[in-house]
Amino acid sequence: MTVGESSDVVIQAEERTNEIVEDGTVISGFTMEQYLAARDAIKALPESSDKERLLDKLALVEQAMTNMGIEYE
Repeated sequence: MTVGESSDVVIQAEERTNEIVEDGTVISGFTMEQYLAARDAIKALPESSDKERLLDKLALVEQAMTNMGIEYE
């Protein structure tokens, strides 16, 4: 993966994550489709600080789903 390709996938993962988490808060009304798109985009990233940061945001969504009794695995 080239540097340009790497930054493109990070940007895509950030965009997908920003659809469901804003300023550290899970956006109400997010869909499972949005969650899965963000999760898959993050999982496709190479190991990096960007991936860890986005996984932390995704964990907020997963905790919200757990609290709502929604299965996501």
